[in-house]
Amino acid sequence: DFAAAIEAFGEAIAATEDVEDLAKLHSNRAASHLQAKNFAAAAEDAETTTSLKPTWAKGWSRLGQAKRAQGKYLEAATAFDKAAELSADAAKAAYEKDARDARTLSERASAYYSSAFSSGGGSSAAYGPAPDAFAGTTTGRLLQTLTFGARMLVLFNFAQYAVSFDAAGIARRYKTMLFALMAAWVLGTVRRVGRPQFSKVYVQRVLADPGFPRGFGAFILLVSKGSFLPLVPLVYVESAHLAGDLIERFRAYSPTLALKALALGESLTLLDGRTGAVGPSVLHNAALIEVLAGLAVIVELATPKRNPMFIVLYWQYLQVRYVLEEATPGGPKPLKAAFAKLDAQISGLLATTGVPGILRTGYAKLKDVLARQVAVPQPGQPRQPRCSIM
Repeated sequence: DFAAAIEAFGEAIAATEDVEDLAKLHSNRAASHLQAKNFAAAAEDAETTTSLKPTWAKGWSRLGQAKRAQGKYLEAATAFDKAAELSADAAKAAYEKDARDARTLSERASAYYSSAFSSGGGSSAAYGPAPDAFAGTTTGRLLQTLTFGARMLVLFNFAQYAVSFDAAGIARRYKTMLFALMAAWVLGTVRRVGRPQFSKVYVQRVLADPGFPRGFGAFILLVSKGSFLPLVPLVYVESAHLAGDLIERFRAYSPTLALKALALGESLTLLDGRTGAVGPSVLHNAALIEVLAGLAVIVELATPKRNPMFIVLYWQYLQVRYVLEEATPGGPKPLKAAFAKLDAQISGLLATTGVPGILRTGYAKLKDVLARQVAVPQPGQPRQPRCSIM
Protein backbone atom coordinates (compact mmCIF):
# COMPACT_ATOMS: atom_id res chain seq x y z
CA ASP A 1 0.00 0.00 0.00
CA PHE A 2 2.01 2.97 -1.29
CA ALA A 3 -0.37 5.54 0.15
CA ALA A 4 0.16 4.09 3.64
CA ALA A 5 3.93 4.00 3.10
CA ILE A 6 3.95 7.64 1.98
CA GLU A 7 1.97 8.63 5.06
CA ALA A 8 4.31 6.64 7.35
CA PHE A 9 7.40 8.23 5.83
CA GLY A 10 5.79 11.64 6.28
CA GLU A 11 5.22 11.00 9.96
CA ALA A 12 8.81 9.80 10.37
CA ILE A 13 10.14 12.89 8.57
CA ALA A 14 8.15 15.16 10.88
CA ALA A 15 9.60 13.41 13.95
CA THR A 16 13.23 13.35 12.75
CA GLU A 17 15.91 16.03 12.93
CA ASP A 18 18.99 14.03 11.96
CA VAL A 19 20.10 15.10 8.49
CA GLU A 20 21.36 11.63 7.52
CA ASP A 21 18.07 10.00 8.49
CA LEU A 22 16.03 12.74 6.82
CA ALA A 23 17.88 12.17 3.53
CA LYS A 24 17.09 8.44 3.65
CA LEU A 25 13.44 9.03 4.57
CA HIS A 26 12.91 11.53 1.74
CA SER A 27 14.60 9.11 -0.67
CA ASN A 28 12.33 6.27 0.44
CA ARG A 29 9.25 8.45 0.21
CA ALA A 30 10.35 9.48 -3.29
CA ALA A 31 10.49 5.77 -4.21
CA SER A 32 6.96 5.28 -2.86
CA HIS A 33 5.72 8.30 -4.83
CA LEU A 34 7.28 6.83 -7.97
CA GLN A 35 5.44 3.55 -7.43
CA ALA A 36 2.20 5.48 -6.87
CA LYS A 37 2.78 7.47 -10.09
CA ASN A 38 3.09 10.75 -8.12
CA PHE A 39 6.02 11.87 -10.24
CA ALA A 40 6.06 15.55 -9.23
CA ALA A 41 6.03 14.65 -5.52
CA ALA A 42 8.76 12.06 -6.13
CA ALA A 43 10.95 14.69 -7.79
CA GLU A 44 10.38 17.09 -4.91
CA ASP A 45 11.41 14.51 -2.31
CA ALA A 46 14.43 13.47 -4.41
CA GLU A 47 15.56 17.08 -4.71
CA THR A 48 15.26 17.44 -0.92
CA THR A 49 17.38 14.30 -0.58
CA THR A 50 20.17 15.71 -2.74
CA SER A 51 20.14 19.01 -0.88
CA LEU A 52 20.36 17.24 2.49
CA LYS A 53 23.07 14.81 1.38
CA PRO A 54 24.68 16.02 -1.88
CA THR A 55 27.42 13.38 -1.79
CA TRP A 56 25.01 10.42 -1.76
CA ALA A 57 24.84 8.73 -5.16
CA LYS A 58 21.54 7.00 -4.41
CA GLY A 59 19.84 10.35 -3.82
CA TRP A 60 20.93 11.61 -7.25
CA SER A 61 19.85 8.32 -8.79
CA ARG A 62 16.42 8.73 -7.22
CA LEU A 63 16.21 12.25 -8.65
CA GLY A 64 17.13 10.88 -12.08
CA GLN A 65 14.36 8.29 -11.85
CA ALA A 66 11.81 10.93 -10.89
CA LYS A 67 12.84 13.33 -13.67
CA ARG A 68 12.78 10.50 -16.19
CA ALA A 69 9.26 9.57 -15.09
CA GLN A 70 8.23 13.21 -15.62
CA GLY A 71 9.62 13.13 -19.14
CA LYS A 72 12.42 15.60 -18.24
CA TYR A 73 15.13 13.47 -19.77
CA LEU A 74 18.01 15.95 -19.88
CA GLU A 75 17.51 16.76 -16.20
CA ALA A 76 17.40 13.01 -15.54
CA ALA A 77 20.66 12.52 -17.44
CA THR A 78 22.34 15.26 -15.39
CA ALA A 79 21.21 13.60 -12.15
CA PHE A 80 22.46 10.18 -13.27
CA ASP A 81 25.79 11.75 -14.28
CA LYS A 82 26.14 13.10 -10.76
CA ALA A 83 25.30 9.66 -9.31
CA ALA A 84 27.95 8.07 -11.53
CA GLU A 85 30.48 10.70 -10.46
CA LEU A 86 29.90 9.75 -6.80
CA SER A 87 30.04 5.99 -7.43
CA ALA A 88 32.55 3.37 -8.43
CA ASP A 89 32.75 0.07 -10.27
CA ALA A 90 29.44 -1.64 -11.15
CA ALA A 91 27.21 1.08 -9.71
CA LYS A 92 29.09 3.73 -11.70
CA ALA A 93 28.62 1.78 -14.94
CA ALA A 94 24.90 1.36 -14.23
CA TYR A 95 24.39 5.07 -13.60
CA GLU A 96 26.36 5.96 -16.73
CA LYS A 97 24.08 3.68 -18.74
CA ASP A 98 21.02 5.35 -17.18
CA ALA A 99 22.42 8.74 -18.24
CA ARG A 100 23.00 7.55 -21.83
CA ASP A 101 19.52 6.07 -22.01
CA ALA A 102 18.00 9.30 -20.72
CA ARG A 103 19.79 11.31 -23.40
CA THR A 104 18.57 8.87 -26.05
CA LEU A 105 15.02 9.34 -24.78
CA SER A 106 15.56 13.10 -24.90
CA GLU A 107 16.58 12.93 -28.56
CA ARG A 108 13.59 10.76 -29.39
CA ALA A 109 11.24 13.00 -27.46
CA SER A 110 12.57 16.11 -29.20
CA ALA A 111 11.85 14.69 -32.64
CA TYR A 112 8.62 13.09 -31.46
CA TYR A 113 7.11 16.23 -29.93
CA SER A 114 8.22 18.55 -32.72
CA SER A 115 6.53 16.40 -35.38
CA ALA A 116 2.83 16.55 -36.19
CA PHE A 117 2.70 13.04 -34.77
CA SER A 118 -0.92 12.08 -34.89
CA SER A 119 -2.23 14.39 -37.55
CA GLY A 120 -5.15 12.38 -38.76
CA GLY A 121 -3.68 9.69 -40.91
CA GLY A 122 -1.38 11.13 -43.55
CA SER A 123 1.86 11.27 -41.67
CA SER A 124 4.52 8.80 -42.69
CA ALA A 125 8.25 8.65 -42.25
CA ALA A 126 8.64 8.60 -46.02
CA TYR A 127 6.52 11.69 -46.59
CA GLY A 128 7.60 13.43 -43.39
CA PRO A 129 5.39 14.75 -40.58
CA ALA A 130 1.98 15.85 -41.75
CA PRO A 131 0.81 19.39 -40.99
CA ASP A 132 -2.26 20.12 -38.90
CA ALA A 133 -4.46 22.98 -40.05
CA PHE A 134 -6.30 22.96 -36.70
CA ALA A 135 -3.40 22.36 -34.30
CA GLY A 136 -4.19 23.33 -30.72
CA THR A 137 -7.85 24.13 -31.39
CA THR A 138 -11.05 22.51 -30.17
CA THR A 139 -11.88 21.61 -33.77
CA GLY A 140 -8.51 19.90 -34.13
CA ARG A 141 -9.00 17.84 -30.99
CA LEU A 142 -12.50 16.85 -32.13
CA LEU A 143 -11.23 15.79 -35.56
CA GLN A 144 -8.42 13.80 -33.94
CA THR A 145 -10.85 12.01 -31.63
CA LEU A 146 -13.23 11.20 -34.49
CA THR A 147 -10.34 9.89 -36.60
CA PHE A 148 -9.20 7.71 -33.72
CA GLY A 149 -12.74 6.35 -33.36
CA ALA A 150 -12.98 5.60 -37.09
CA ARG A 151 -9.71 3.66 -36.97
CA MET A 152 -10.84 1.68 -33.95
CA LEU A 153 -14.05 0.86 -35.84
CA VAL A 154 -11.99 -0.37 -38.81
CA LEU A 155 -9.85 -2.66 -36.68
CA PHE A 156 -12.78 -3.98 -34.63
CA ASN A 157 -14.85 -4.85 -37.70
CA PHE A 158 -11.84 -6.38 -39.45
CA ALA A 159 -11.32 -8.72 -36.49
CA GLN A 160 -15.01 -9.63 -36.53
CA TYR A 161 -14.96 -10.05 -40.32
CA ALA A 162 -11.99 -12.43 -40.17
CA VAL A 163 -13.71 -14.87 -37.80
CA SER A 164 -17.30 -14.54 -38.99
CA PHE A 165 -19.07 -17.29 -40.94
CA ASP A 166 -22.40 -15.53 -41.33
CA ALA A 167 -22.76 -14.20 -44.90
CA ALA A 168 -25.00 -11.29 -43.90
CA GLY A 169 -22.67 -10.39 -41.02
CA ILE A 170 -19.61 -10.53 -43.27
CA ALA A 171 -21.21 -8.19 -45.82
CA ARG A 172 -22.29 -5.77 -43.10
CA ARG A 173 -18.85 -5.64 -41.48
CA TYR A 174 -17.16 -5.26 -44.88
CA LYS A 175 -19.25 -2.18 -45.64
CA THR A 176 -18.74 -0.79 -42.14
CA MET A 177 -14.97 -1.11 -42.55
CA LEU A 178 -15.01 0.71 -45.87
CA PHE A 179 -17.18 3.54 -44.56
CA ALA A 180 -14.91 3.84 -41.52
CA LEU A 181 -11.80 3.89 -43.74
CA MET A 182 -13.30 6.66 -45.87
CA ALA A 183 -14.33 8.57 -42.73
CA ALA A 184 -10.78 8.34 -41.34
CA TRP A 185 -9.42 9.64 -44.65
CA VAL A 186 -11.91 12.53 -44.90
CA LEU A 187 -11.30 13.61 -41.30
CA GLY A 188 -7.54 13.34 -41.73
CA THR A 189 -7.63 15.26 -45.00
CA VAL A 190 -9.57 18.11 -43.40
CA ARG A 191 -6.98 18.27 -40.63
CA ARG A 192 -4.04 18.30 -43.03
CA VAL A 193 -5.43 20.33 -45.93
CA GLY A 194 -8.06 22.49 -44.22
CA ARG A 195 -11.77 22.96 -44.66
CA PRO A 196 -13.18 21.93 -48.07
CA GLN A 197 -12.98 24.62 -50.73
CA PHE A 198 -14.25 24.74 -54.29
CA SER A 199 -10.92 25.58 -55.89
CA LYS A 200 -8.38 23.93 -58.14
CA VAL A 201 -5.61 24.45 -55.59
CA TYR A 202 -7.57 22.64 -52.89
CA VAL A 203 -8.26 19.68 -55.19
CA GLN A 204 -4.56 19.49 -56.08
CA ARG A 205 -3.64 19.46 -52.40
CA VAL A 206 -6.15 16.68 -51.71
CA LEU A 207 -4.80 14.57 -54.60
CA ALA A 208 -1.23 15.09 -53.38
CA ASP A 209 -2.16 14.21 -49.80
CA PRO A 210 -0.51 10.89 -48.77
CA GLY A 211 -3.79 9.69 -47.26
CA PHE A 212 -5.68 10.05 -50.56
CA PRO A 213 -4.89 6.55 -51.94
CA ARG A 214 -6.46 4.81 -48.94
CA GLY A 215 -9.67 6.83 -49.10
CA PHE A 216 -9.92 6.39 -52.86
CA GLY A 217 -9.18 2.66 -52.56
CA ALA A 218 -11.92 2.21 -49.96
CA PHE A 219 -14.36 4.02 -52.25
CA ILE A 220 -13.45 1.72 -55.17
CA LEU A 221 -14.00 -1.36 -53.01
CA LEU A 222 -17.35 -0.05 -51.80
CA VAL A 223 -18.87 0.84 -55.17
CA SER A 224 -17.65 -2.30 -56.92
CA LYS A 225 -18.22 -4.84 -54.13
CA GLY A 226 -14.57 -5.82 -54.07
CA SER A 227 -12.97 -8.82 -52.38
CA PHE A 228 -11.02 -9.42 -49.18
CA LEU A 229 -7.38 -9.24 -50.34
CA PRO A 230 -7.48 -5.63 -51.65
CA LEU A 231 -8.89 -4.62 -48.26
CA VAL A 232 -5.87 -5.97 -46.36
CA PRO A 233 -3.32 -3.24 -47.29
CA LEU A 234 -5.83 -0.51 -46.40
CA VAL A 235 -6.42 -1.99 -42.94
CA TYR A 236 -2.69 -2.67 -42.52
CA VAL A 237 -1.71 0.97 -43.02
CA GLU A 238 -4.60 2.22 -40.91
CA SER A 239 -3.55 -0.14 -38.10
CA ALA A 240 -0.08 1.37 -38.12
CA HIS A 241 -1.62 4.84 -37.81
CA LEU A 242 -3.81 3.58 -34.98
CA ALA A 243 -0.72 2.30 -33.15
CA GLY A 244 0.73 5.80 -33.41
CA ASP A 245 -2.51 7.32 -32.16
CA LEU A 246 -2.56 5.02 -29.13
CA ILE A 247 1.02 5.91 -28.21
CA GLU A 248 0.21 9.61 -28.58
CA ARG A 249 -2.75 9.26 -26.22
CA PHE A 250 -0.71 7.23 -23.75
CA ARG A 251 1.98 9.91 -23.69
CA ALA A 252 -0.02 12.05 -21.24
CA TYR A 253 0.03 9.25 -18.66
CA SER A 254 3.62 8.09 -19.00
CA PRO A 255 6.00 9.83 -21.44
CA THR A 256 8.75 7.29 -20.82
CA LEU A 257 6.55 4.27 -21.51
CA ALA A 258 5.12 6.02 -24.56
CA LEU A 259 8.61 6.41 -25.99
CA LYS A 260 9.41 2.79 -25.18
CA ALA A 261 6.23 1.76 -27.01
CA LEU A 262 7.40 3.93 -29.89
CA ALA A 263 10.71 2.06 -29.90
CA LEU A 264 8.76 -1.22 -30.01
CA GLY A 265 6.74 0.11 -32.96
CA GLU A 266 10.04 0.90 -34.67
CA SER A 267 11.39 -2.59 -34.02
CA LEU A 268 8.24 -4.03 -35.60
CA THR A 269 8.80 -1.66 -38.59
CA LEU A 270 5.37 -0.10 -38.00
CA LEU A 271 6.52 3.36 -36.94
CA ASP A 272 9.45 5.68 -37.35
CA GLY A 273 11.21 5.75 -33.98
CA ARG A 274 12.01 9.46 -34.12
CA THR A 275 8.77 11.02 -35.33
CA GLY A 276 6.10 8.43 -34.60
CA ALA A 277 5.01 8.51 -38.24
CA VAL A 278 4.12 5.35 -40.15
CA GLY A 279 7.29 3.58 -41.19
CA PRO A 280 8.23 3.41 -44.90
CA SER A 281 8.26 -0.39 -44.78
CA VAL A 282 4.52 -0.33 -44.02
CA LEU A 283 3.86 1.64 -47.20
CA HIS A 284 6.08 -0.65 -49.26
CA ASN A 285 4.54 -3.83 -47.85
CA ALA A 286 1.04 -2.45 -48.42
CA ALA A 287 1.90 -1.55 -52.02
CA LEU A 288 3.24 -5.06 -52.64
CA ILE A 289 0.00 -6.56 -51.29
CA GLU A 290 -1.99 -4.22 -53.57
CA VAL A 291 -0.08 -5.41 -56.62
CA LEU A 292 -0.60 -9.06 -55.63
CA ALA A 293 -4.29 -8.28 -55.07
CA GLY A 294 -4.41 -6.87 -58.61
CA LEU A 295 -3.08 -10.17 -59.95
CA ALA A 296 -5.46 -12.14 -57.75
CA VAL A 297 -8.56 -10.37 -59.07
CA ILE A 298 -7.44 -11.21 -62.61
CA VAL A 299 -7.13 -14.88 -61.64
CA GLU A 300 -10.66 -14.63 -60.22
CA LEU A 301 -11.91 -14.25 -63.81
CA ALA A 302 -11.62 -18.03 -64.04
CA THR A 303 -13.86 -18.55 -61.01
CA PRO A 304 -17.60 -18.14 -60.40
CA LYS A 305 -16.79 -15.19 -58.10
CA ARG A 306 -15.39 -13.08 -60.96
CA ASN A 307 -16.25 -9.41 -60.90
CA PRO A 308 -15.22 -7.73 -64.20
CA MET A 309 -16.33 -4.29 -63.01
CA PHE A 310 -14.14 -4.52 -59.93
CA ILE A 311 -11.13 -5.68 -61.97
CA VAL A 312 -11.40 -2.67 -64.26
CA LEU A 313 -11.89 -0.22 -61.37
CA TYR A 314 -9.12 -1.71 -59.24
CA TRP A 315 -6.53 -1.58 -62.00
CA GLN A 316 -7.60 1.96 -62.81
CA TYR A 317 -7.07 2.73 -59.13
CA LEU A 318 -3.54 1.29 -59.31
CA GLN A 319 -2.91 3.34 -62.45
CA VAL A 320 -4.01 6.55 -60.74
CA ARG A 321 -1.82 5.69 -57.74
CA TYR A 322 1.19 5.10 -59.95
CA VAL A 323 0.71 8.34 -61.89
CA LEU A 324 0.31 10.36 -58.68
CA GLU A 325 3.54 8.87 -57.33
CA GLU A 326 5.38 9.79 -60.53
CA ALA A 327 3.92 13.29 -60.46
CA THR A 328 5.01 13.96 -56.86
CA PRO A 329 8.60 15.26 -56.90
CA GLY A 330 10.71 13.87 -54.09
CA GLY A 331 7.89 11.72 -52.73
CA PRO A 332 8.21 8.00 -52.03
CA LYS A 333 7.19 5.56 -54.73
CA PRO A 334 6.16 2.34 -52.96
CA LEU A 335 3.80 1.21 -55.72
CA LYS A 336 6.46 1.72 -58.38
CA ALA A 337 8.89 -0.30 -56.25
CA ALA A 338 6.30 -3.08 -55.87
CA PHE A 339 5.74 -3.29 -59.64
CA ALA A 340 9.53 -3.25 -60.17
CA LYS A 341 9.87 -6.20 -57.80
CA LEU A 342 7.14 -8.09 -59.62
CA ASP A 343 8.76 -7.27 -62.96
CA ALA A 344 12.09 -8.62 -61.73
CA GLN A 345 10.44 -11.90 -60.73
CA ILE A 346 8.60 -12.29 -64.04
CA SER A 347 11.66 -11.34 -66.09
CA GLY A 348 13.72 -13.88 -64.16
CA LEU A 349 11.21 -16.62 -64.94
CA LEU A 350 11.03 -15.69 -68.63
CA ALA A 351 14.82 -15.74 -68.86
CA THR A 352 14.83 -19.40 -67.86
CA THR A 353 16.07 -21.80 -70.50
CA GLY A 354 13.23 -23.40 -72.44
CA VAL A 355 10.79 -20.49 -72.19
CA PRO A 356 9.51 -19.64 -75.70
CA GLY A 357 10.84 -16.37 -77.08
CA ILE A 358 7.35 -15.27 -78.01
CA LEU A 359 6.49 -15.01 -74.30
CA ARG A 360 9.47 -12.70 -73.68
CA THR A 361 8.52 -10.60 -76.69
CA GLY A 362 4.89 -10.41 -75.62
CA TYR A 363 5.86 -9.43 -72.08
CA ALA A 364 8.20 -6.71 -73.36
CA LYS A 365 5.39 -5.25 -75.49
CA LEU A 366 2.97 -5.43 -72.55
CA LYS A 367 5.45 -3.53 -70.38
CA ASP A 368 5.79 -0.88 -73.09
CA VAL A 369 2.01 -0.42 -73.27
CA LEU A 370 1.69 -0.20 -69.50
CA ALA A 371 4.57 2.29 -69.26
CA ARG A 372 2.77 4.59 -71.71
CA GLN A 373 -0.42 4.25 -69.68
CA VAL A 374 1.25 5.63 -66.55
CA ALA A 375 3.62 8.13 -68.15
CA VAL A 376 3.27 11.65 -66.72
CA PRO A 377 2.73 14.16 -69.57
CA GLN A 378 5.46 16.77 -69.90
CA PRO A 379 4.66 20.47 -70.46
CA GLY A 380 3.88 21.07 -74.13
CA GLN A 381 3.66 17.35 -74.89
CA PRO A 382 0.48 16.33 -76.81
CA ARG A 383 -1.88 14.11 -74.85
CA GLN A 384 -1.67 10.41 -75.74
CA PRO A 385 -4.92 8.42 -76.09
CA ARG A 386 -5.35 6.00 -73.20
CA CYS A 387 -7.68 3.14 -72.43
CA SER A 388 -9.03 4.62 -69.24
CA ILE A 389 -12.40 5.19 -67.62
CA MET A 390 -11.08 7.55 -64.93
